[in-house]
Amino acid sequence: MRCLLSEKDNRIGQDFEQYISAHDHIATAFSLTKSRWPNAEDDSKSLHILNALEPFRLKTIQTNHWFHMYVPDENKLEIYIYVFNQETKAILLSNYHSIFYTGTVWDTPEDICFFKGRHLISGSVTHEYMCSVYEDELILPGQWEVLPDDKAEKIVIPD
Repeated sequence: MRCLLSEKDNRIGQDFEQYISAHDHIATAFSLTKSRWPNAEDDSKSLHILNALEPFRLKTIQTNHWFHMYVPDENKLEIYIYVFNQETKAILLSNYHSIFYTGTVWDTPEDICFFKGRHLISGSVTHEYMCSVYEDELILPGQWEVLPDDKAEKIVIPD
């Protein structure tokens, strides 16, 4: 498993575009987590992104655990699952410019995770400055730390 663990390693601009593009021909789906920051639900940018991605939505799930995020039953995470293709890639690249927060809290869906079939190939937790890659075929920009595989975080898209 390769991992980025800090803001200083953030992939921004062209490096972010290379990170997203590395998933071409490998990823079949991706997820975004509904932002839990104050007023995010009413934010026009968040609504713009969700509306643009709506035709590609495979499902929405409610869960207690999604890639390094654990919450109690009364506060479940809302996860949006989308097809990954050239159209959704263009939507991501026109609305996001880095893996992690870049000095401000985003009011947009966050924590991009990519899947091959139902299985996680890379995942991020935006506000924790954490991104892990589980697919050896991904050619990624910059330096990535090699860590022991964390099998508990290899989430799958539920049936």
